Amino acid sequence: MEEEHIIAPDVCYHEMPAFAIPHRLTTYSNLADECKDAHEISNRLKDATIIVTSSVPISASTIARCPHLKLIVLSSVGYDHVDIEACRSRGIRVCNTPSAYTDAVAEHCIALYFSVKRRIPLMHQWTLDGNWVKDPTGCGPFEGYVPRACRQEVLGVVGYGGIGKAIARIATSLGMTTLIAERREPPHNHSSHSQSQQTPSSGNSKQPRAGRVAFEEVLKTCTVLALACPLDDSTRNTLTERELSMMQPHAIIINVARGGVVNEADIAKALQMRRIAGYATDVFSKEPASSSSEDPNPLLAGTAGTAGTVPNIVLSPHVAWYSQSSVKNMRATIKANVEAFVAGSPINVV
Repeated sequence: MEEEHIIAPDVCYHEMPAFAIPHRLTTYSNLADECKDAHEISNRLKDATIIVTSSVPISASTIARCPHLKLIVLSSVGYDHVDIEACRSRGIRVCNTPSAYTDAVAEHCIALYFSVKRRIPLMHQWTLDGNWVKDPTGCGPFEGYVPRACRQEVLGVVGYGGIGKAIARIATSLGMTTLIAERREPPHNHSSHSQSQQTPSSGNSKQPRAGRVAFEEVLKTCTVLALACPLDDSTRNTLTERELSMMQPHAIIINVARGGVVNEADIAKALQMRRIAGYATDVFSKEPASSSSEDPNPLLAGTAGTAGTVPNIVLSPHVAWYSQSSVKNMRATIKANVEAFVAGSPINVV
């Protein structure tokens, strides 16, 4: 059995497992931070036969500079940072860790839901600032908004894979009515402006599958919308100004999918105009997200304390996956993916 050269470009997220195959292991803390551009990343990866990564971008140009590459193992569920078509054209297998984080991400989704519904971050700062003395009721931060109890909520789930199913299971146990959205048809990948120049689509052209509800019907009906779908051409910009206008003004959106599933500028505008009641997200179109003037994320505009220009928004830095069981499951799945591939029976291929 020949020796594999395994290169892990971002072990800052997790320790590597012990592989039971002949191999040489090269690790970096995080090449996305250490390297100034894709060319420099390619230079560090060019000798790999196997790459194990969480989030370092693997572009077509990087793949072209890795002549020995046979396998990319992702310590994540999502694979939008890898050029899948370029891998397929070279016969390179790509494997992910599809169930390693299911419970943690679903729980984080529900935590974000409660946080934005009950306005916990705002309540925390409001109390620290001494406002309770001025408003003995303590209800000032709600600004007239009265949160619903879980049994009054209608949860719409977009993306019914393992994470979507786990979210629905928890929501149902809390007493929510749960609707599973059918896939959106047809996909539209245009900006809000270009969409406004088009005739609105009539929604799903096909009858929803058993147990599913038409996408636009879910938007109109739900009081909470949970996004848990992968990011690809069919899901990019799933929520733009057009879709947000269909939702109820007291609706809350939770995003544990990918930042690109929504148009973040349109979300910020909808919150500022009070067209939706809240937005909580663990993911952003560009990560790490920043309010820097050089490349500001519209969701981060002045979100500190009560002075934010985007009201009732709760943010977390892509950590929904993080838990003891997730780390254990991830290492086990990485090990299984690598060893199964070397044995000639690849698993978890995307």
